[in-house]
Amino acid sequence: MRRFLILAAALIPILSSCSYKEAIFVQLPDTVWSITTDGTTTWACFHDEENASLLQFNSSLKRYQIDHGTYVTDGHLVTISTEFASDFILNRTFSGLKRSKTNDHFTRLEPYAFPTLAGTVWASPVSNNLHVAYFPSDGECVELLYSNITREETIPEYGWSGAKKDIAGKDFTFYKDVAIMGVYAAQLVCGPLQEEEISSLKGTVWTYNNTGYPADIPSVILFNGKDRFTRISGLWTGNVSSTRVSPLIFETTSGTYSENDGVLTLKIGDTTENCPLSGGSFTLFEKTYSKLDY
Repeated sequence: MRRFLILAAALIPILSSCSYKEAIFVQLPDTVWSITTDGTTTWACFHDEENASLLQFNSSLKRYQIDHGTYVTDGHLVTISTEFASDFILNRTFSGLKRSKTNDHFTRLEPYAFPTLAGTVWASPVSNNLHVAYFPSDGECVELLYSNITREETIPEYGWSGAKKDIAGKDFTFYKDVAIMGVYAAQLVCGPLQEEEISSLKGTVWTYNNTGYPADIPSVILFNGKDRFTRISGLWTGNVSSTRVSPLIFETTSGTYSENDGVLTLKIGDTTENCPLSGGSFTLFEKTYSKLDY
């Protein structure tokens, strides 16, 4: 008995040590977790031992909010802090994560191998910029950037730019709905389009850039299929869920298109718009989009 008591006393400082307390709970670096409640999916992405991203998508509104920041763990508590959101607190167990308020459990995601990346579109606001990645093919990525969304006076430059580059597998880690790029995460807004057909517009990017005031969050239309397009538009108002992750909310729209004799016909749901193509631009819903060279 005396020997047992001595051994137990020796174990007390070990059991109460910070390193042991961390070791008994699930390890978070390089993991991605998701949960869906009331039509809104939340992803918690832990890039390393310090950096994290929060993403939310409302399936009925087709709206997203995303932000990036850091996280700390203290036993079972996990606190994610981002630039805009108040602390997002989770509980971790020996094998998983859950929301402390609702006791809902997250599901851990595994990396996902898409049959092809061609046609996929990914988006993520980072600080005051909007990043969009479009894959015309498996090995190519068009990186689009809208700089200085809020047009801060200390940063006079704003607007769209784009560049095309070859990619290596190390540039991205793909999951079924999110992609990890270093210490940031991006949302999948259009899945793969497995097609070999081409069109005169397929692979082109058209951007809207309001130069007036008040500043209007820009939009981009990508003709990422032979007859399909994806539009990403920004919003300032409205929440994706009761948990506000970012003041910048963006929504996506998909539709079909055709072009004939200089007239571009776009169909979005039950709405069809005929938009004359003139001088490398067209007007849709009172917004003029111009072709972006990259």
